[in-house]
Amino acid sequence: MTRKNSFRPTLQRLETRWVPATISLTAGSLNISNPTGALVVETTAVTGQIKVTDGSKVVTLSNVGSQINITGNNLANSISFRANTAGGNKAFPGNLFVDSGNGNDTVDLSGTVSGTVLINTGLGNDLVTATSNDVNVGGLFRFTDTAGTNTFDLNDRNWTLGNNFMLSGVGLFDMGTGNNLTVGGSMFVNATPAPAPGVPMTAQFNGLGVTIAQGLYLTGGTADDVVAFTANTTVGGSVVATLGEGNNTFVYTPTAGAFAGSFNYTGGAGVDVVVLGASSNIAGQASVSLGNGINTFVDTATSQYAGNLNITGGNGTNTAVVTGNLSGDFFNTFGNGDGNTTVFTGVLAGKFNYRVGNGQLTTLTLAPAIAQTVNINATFGFGSSTFNLGPNLTLTGTVRGTGGLYTFNQGTAVLTSNLFFINYP
Repeated sequence: MTRKNSFRPTLQRLETRWVPATISLTAGSLNISNPTGALVVETTAVTGQIKVTDGSKVVTLSNVGSQINITGNNLANSISFRANTAGGNKAFPGNLFVDSGNGNDTVDLSGTVSGTVLINTGLGNDLVTATSNDVNVGGLFRFTDTAGTNTFDLNDRNWTLGNNFMLSGVGLFDMGTGNNLTVGGSMFVNATPAPAPGVPMTAQFNGLGVTIAQGLYLTGGTADDVVAFTANTTVGGSVVATLGEGNNTFVYTPTAGAFAGSFNYTGGAGVDVVVLGASSNIAGQASVSLGNGINTFVDTATSQYAGNLNITGGNGTNTAVVTGNLSGDFFNTFGNGDGNTTVFTGVLAGKFNYRVGNGQLTTLTLAPAIAQTVNINATFGFGSSTFNLGPNLTLTGTVRGTGGLYTFNQGTAVLTSNLFFINYP
């Protein structure tokens, strides 16, 4: 028998091919997806011209004006967009949309976009920053991420937003040191919406100046959150900080600034600290809800409240030290915890309203820094408490007890005939 020769096919290994990003242009809208290297998209000195660099591959396209869509992949993407008019290139007149996908991505912006900017980053620890120039956006700016420890870093660059500035999924927001942030609408900073224990949020307004035409809204999560202002900050509307559970800190200590609307702080079950520094100037109502836990509120002698100041605490140990100037009423309500302490040495134009629960070792000190008459409405729980009056005080109104063990220290304060003690001391 004749034997046939056998043949077994084999695969030959070929060299690795570098496939550039997919690029398409339709009616002035540029679409870029699946980059294989560091992606740089930039305007040139020619109107409507966009230069795309993907690793070592370069493509230049014309007649781009309405929109640029950039879609990454699920690797660690580096995506840069530049429209640096300071360098002689053109501003981009349309909208910019970036969806970087999953992975630890970096999105680097600089220059001027006349329309809307939307940035979505996926799973991973992502960074949005500006390394080469200032950022100027004419429309809405929105950053969204649903997971990871993400950083939004202005990187010492000036950022000017013509409309709302919306950041969701932030682990760290940082301005830098020598820059300005200007927002034509409202600003929103939200923590990453992750399950417990969550991702801590730190928002640092630490540049030279912050100007927000409308409101500022800060929302924390279930972890420990920090909001700190050292930049001179002016907000045209209300400032609302809802930091939730965890050990939270809100510190406002610039050398100048004002809130044209109200100020509202809400904490949760952790330790909350609220500090309103020397340049705190609140044109509307001020409300501080500290929640349960060991909590502290402190202001300064030059803190200004054009409306009412309302400080509440839950069933933990709460401390409020108020030395500012109130044009409205003061409201202070603490729960049933032990060691609740309120010290008021400020100036009060309105009424002093105080209520404390049934804990032990409560202390209220009412000692204005200047001579004034205070109309009080106070109720002490059935725990043990001490009520101290200062020498500049003339007191009128009503003080009620509910059967507790009370110590009353009048000192040299004046008690008017219109002051009524009910079951007290």
